[in-house]
Amino acid sequence: MSSERKKNPEHFQLNPNWAQLQQKLKSFAKPSRHSKNPQSETPNSILGKRKERPNSEPDDAKPNPLMPTNDDSSVTDVLAMDCEMVGVGQGNKSALGRVTVVNKWRNVIYDEFVRPVEHVVDFRTHISGIRPRDLRK
Repeated sequence: MSSERKKNPEHFQLNPNWAQLQQKLKSFAKPSRHSKNPQSETPNSILGKRKERPNSEPDDAKPNPLMPTNDDSSVTDVLAMDCEMVGVGQGNKSALGRVTVVNKWRNVIYDEFVRPVEHVVDFRTHISGIRPRDLRK
């Protein structure tokens, strides 16, 4: 079955939420940190100008670890899985709230919210990113 997915990558569809996020990331243009226009800088800055370092690499030279390095979303020989947990019951028990699987090029293979059987009392949004509306349907 895995050989079928390798031969036919369009057979496996990306989650629409992830496809939308990928599109936003592609269209996001990183603003330049160094302005050539002196009028755009704040004249009354307390900190002053930052000194240029002669041996420093530009930020664009470093690869972004969040951006996929390939557009292939097929199952590969290496996969990574991340699970986000929510608090259920009295709040001291954890239950699965979201699972994400990516391939070796960091493309999402599977990304779904999981609604626990027990009542969720702590969404742990600041850690998990899961909101109450994510687990409604």
